[in-house]
Amino acid sequence: MPDLDYGLTGASITSDDAGSLQTAEYAIRLSDILVPASKTLMDTDHVRFPLADLCEYVDAGLREIALHKPNEIQISAELVLIPGAHQTLSNDHAQALRFIRNLATLTTEGGPARVGAGAITTISRQVLDAFNPDWSDSDVVPRAAKVKHVIYDPASPRTYMVYPPNDGTGLIEADIVPILRDCELTDGETTAAGQAFRVNCPEIMTQTLVNYVIYRAYEIDDEVQSSAMKAMKHYQMFAQSLGLKLQGEALNPNSYRRDRKA
Repeated sequence: MPDLDYGLTGASITSDDAGSLQTAEYAIRLSDILVPASKTLMDTDHVRFPLADLCEYVDAGLREIALHKPNEIQISAELVLIPGAHQTLSNDHAQALRFIRNLATLTTEGGPARVGAGAITTISRQVLDAFNPDWSDSDVVPRAAKVKHVIYDPASPRTYMVYPPNDGTGLIEADIVPILRDCELTDGETTAAGQAFRVNCPEIMTQTLVNYVIYRAYEIDDEVQSSAMKAMKHYQMFAQSLGLKLQGEALNPNSYRRDRKA
């Protein structure tokens, strides 16, 4: 119920503006993708397929993964709340996947680990509306630092609402999909092995991205008759790796799924 008391307390965090601190959970090097892709394409000198083109294909592959398996590129973020019920993600966040808990303090570099300050549940707006139609009105429901419930609709991925309305000192932890940065080639480096850019994707997805890059390269290579078939083969491998992983996660009750509200 909306008036549920979790029996946990925590200190309020004062902030002058909404924002977030975020932690990337993993990252692979661009070279880890480009080197095996170039070898398979038999173009290690990048005559037929320039590094800049392959880099664009990595970006496209990441966007495909973000669309179909957003949890693969999620980060754990600390969200600083603004006064009121309606909240908006910061400009570097694409969408929220789940809201975890209240936090006692912001994490600082080199400081202690995060300290929780009470669980958060995601519920439907209909439940709160039935309980109290004026739940988002701060004149009716007193503002508080601690969040009990979150309303989140994936159809509006960058906004969410909190109950009770926040007093502007709240701090919560959430799993967030970041806005993807385009990959960048290392200045002055002309080899695939020398590309040190960090791609925000777990190591387990390396081969998935390799297959996508190869698929895109063969797709535009109309000089070789077999390229179309090779492109189809590698796209199928790319899609299969996402599909098989999705099937495995469907068995995990804690996994994010698109049919959930968080």
